[in-house]
Amino acid sequence: MANDNGGPEILWRPSQRKGRVAMDEYRQHVNQRFKQNHRDTQELQKWSAENPHDFWLDLYSYMDMVPPMPSTIRKAYDDTLPTSKIPPFFEGLEMNYAENVLFANPNSDAPALIGISEGQDLYRDQGEVITWGGFRERVRQTASALKRNGINKGDRVAAVVASSNWAIILFHAAASMGAIFTSISPDLGVEGCISRLQQVTPSILFMDSHSLYKGNRDFD
Repeated sequence: MANDNGGPEILWRPSQRKGRVAMDEYRQHVNQRFKQNHRDTQELQKWSAENPHDFWLDLYSYMDMVPPMPSTIRKAYDDTLPTSKIPPFFEGLEMNYAENVLFANPNSDAPALIGISEGQDLYRDQGEVITWGGFRERVRQTASALKRNGINKGDRVAAVVASSNWAIILFHAAASMGAIFTSISPDLGVEGCISRLQQVTPSILFMDSHSLYKGNRDFD
């Protein structure tokens, strides 16, 4: 998307509150805890790559992840294994992704999701705004409905849906109960969608009633 001068439009610019944004606060935390003197994010990134165990173990604690890191875990991963073996991180630790995300912001009235559909104008139309409180409640209701329909931990939950707030809610509802979620975009076409679904054999399938492309309904 271009601006009036023909150049690319600026979609986001970092805050000018130097020293007060989240990354600066973490950099200062690392400097204090590990007696470093990182002056910018590039130096912090270099340190994290050279000291991966200090970085990952500290970051887990710094972000108040649930549950707390067991004292028995001294390394983030087994560094004697090659990357091709995909060494597990924090071996022995069990955590739930959705639990950590859903309660990341305690302010129930703050916006959590803002959805703009294909048929809406990015600048003139009001998107669907869901607060953190509304997000948690919708996830709770969806997870409850999944459980009532016999979905359990390890089951596959599939959705043929466009990118939307609803897709995010479905994903977090499935994750909250340990189910496996897969999403397929409707524009993949009938054969593509069927091929993907045959690979995962889902226990339940959600589908959009239709999709929009250039203002037209693609299917009903």
